Amino acid sequence: IYSTNFNREYLRYALRCGVPPDDYFSHTSSLPAKEAVFYNLSYYWATQNYNEAVRYNRDQRALLEQEYPEFYHLGVMYDLEKRKSPALAALMSAVIPGSGKAYSERWGDAVISLLFVGSNAWASYRAFNKKGVKSVNGWIFGTLAFSFYSSNIWGSAQAAKSYNSEVNQRYQRNAEAIIHHSY
Repeated sequence: IYSTNFNREYLRYALRCGVPPDDYFSHTSSLPAKEAVFYNLSYYWATQNYNEAVRYNRDQRALLEQEYPEFYHLGVMYDLEKRKSPALAALMSAVIPGSGKAYSERWGDAVISLLFVGSNAWASYRAFNKKGVKSVNGWIFGTLAFSFYSSNIWGSAQAAKSYNSEVNQRYQRNAEAIIHHSY
């Protein structure tokens, strides 16, 4: 019903401003196949629907790899990118304080966590060893050690989520650059 040029302009506008998927895909369906795959994949990236972008990238491999190799390979690399498990990061830090942050590649935070938890636990142990359960210092350092330990477990899960978010943002920026430079 609309001209091909109108559809292209509308889709460019829609990628910048957002439109409902039904409306968007009704315009891509009237384009030639090699253009439609670009705009369809662009929509998934623009709406941050990464699972659909990866699925579509696989389904349309032949055409994308031939016509838009940079865009296709971005999707492949995104799919191969290692993610960090928040549950595993928390579990690791529960066993060895700071190890979950090291797993999420936050080495400075890992060392600080290990030192804070370890030094407070050691100070608590020494105070209780000298004066028994009546040691005020033992209770203070024990409470500090427990609070740092608990915070370290929670913080490790958050570090893994943050790592995954940074991966998504990096690929999102690259996808947007490809999309907007293709106009």
